[in-house]
Amino acid sequence: MPYIITTTQALRDGEDVIVDALESVGTRVVIGGKPIVSRTAVATLNEAGDLLEQHGVMADTVDLSGGTVGPLPDGTIIEVRPMLRDDVTRTAGEDRYVAGMTADEMVVAFNAQQ
Repeated sequence: MPYIITTTQALRDGEDVIVDALESVGTRVVIGGKPIVSRTAVATLNEAGDLLEQHGVMADTVDLSGGTVGPLPDGTIIEVRPMLRDDVTRTAGEDRYVAGMTADEMVVAFNAQQ
């Protein structure tokens, strides 16, 4: 089952940040007091656990239904939840092909639109 990981990093007002969000999303530049929010999809809960461990969080913190971790000491909040076909439809805007997609194709389509 694919999962969506949403990572929100809080910033202080006036802080300039360049963040390598997640490998599949790329680098984002944010100036000002707005939080950095990145979303990426992974194919399995194990892959979601790998991303959690990059933030120093134990992989078993979330289960098959997902979960939220944080705020971490740096203010980061990480949400992991199962991906629905509607997530790809809303993101890609392609109702016509989503119904026949495999889980891997859903992950690729979601990440391509981020």
